[in-house]
Amino acid sequence: MKKYVVATELPSWFWGESHRYETDKGIISMVFPCFANFETYEIYCIKGELFRDVERYDTLEDAEKRIVELIGGDFKFGR
Repeated sequence: MKKYVVATELPSWFWGESHRYETDKGIISMVFPCFANFETYEIYCIKGELFRDVERYDTLEDAEKRIVELIGGDFKFGR
């Protein structure tokens, strides 16, 4: 799995950085809480048919758990 961050030119309080998780199955983006996503952890599929639409989570742990469910494998998020 490849993990990287894509910065935005907008202020981070308005639209956070996009944390990307890429595998052979596709690419998932997770945006940390900010004004534009209702202060939730928001994930969406950039590439592949992993899921449709946007999913929002109240905690980082719930968002990370869902990402692992979608991409599979034994990836562990670091703190």
